[in-house]
Amino acid sequence: MKQAVGNTPSIMGRKLRQPYYRGDHYFELDLDVTSTSVGSAILKLVSGYTKQLSVDLAFVLEGKRKEELPEKLIGCVRISNIDLSRAERIEDIGVAK
Repeated sequence: MKQAVGNTPSIMGRKLRQPYYRGDHYFELDLDVTSTSVGSAILKLVSGYTKQLSVDLAFVLEGKRKEELPEKLIGCVRISNIDLSRAERIEDIGVAK
């Protein structure tokens, strides 16, 4: 499984659908890993091999021009013990444009 999934970081927002929601005092971003065939295949593979999962996420402000470099890391989080057997699909409600 480690060979199939790999250990290389990826920029999730370039390929996966990411509906977001904005309120008065919050911002929520949902990362839909099933929005691509590759994401769906990886989720299916991982689900078959493990019951709990840990995910590391880092949030970076991407620099596109020389004056925006170096890029800035604004936060990191590790989500541990995700129980994939309890996962449910979240329907799009009130997606901000």
